[in-house]
Amino acid sequence: RAAGALLEMEKKEGEYIRKLFTERLRSMEDRLNRIVTVQKANVSAHIAQMKERVRSLLEDEPGELSFRQEVVQLADKLDVSEEVDRFRSHISQFRSYLGLRESVGKRLNFLLQEMNREVTTMGNKASSSEISQHVVEIKNEIETVREQVQNIQ
Repeated sequence: RAAGALLEMEKKEGEYIRKLFTERLRSMEDRLNRIVTVQKANVSAHIAQMKERVRSLLEDEPGELSFRQEVVQLADKLDVSEEVDRFRSHISQFRSYLGLRESVGKRLNFLLQEMNREVTTMGNKASSSEISQHVVEIKNEIETVREQVQNIQ
């Protein structure tokens, strides 16, 4: 009876942790969506700022092609779409692992490491304090999940 009670308790704890992970993942997705929204809203302002910076940094009047290349390079530095796509992919993979009936702790830990890497890059490219704040909150969520993952095989 004691072994049965232990197994039942482990099952309940597992369901609780799965629910916790699901809530944290949803919170990360919400913040990620906010980052995308803020980034899109600021695109034209950033392009105007970049044009002005390029003009002031280049001593000689650049040719139109050269000028456009500079702007594109600066815009690429602000683009977080690749990081967002990879982060979403990691969330999807994380969810799929939660449905497995095998040991997934190391895989989840690896995914959290990759998620942290992507959100760190987003933070490095952050174009506003609002995006930076969302990055910090996502990192907090990742750390909270990582602490729980350490208890999983």
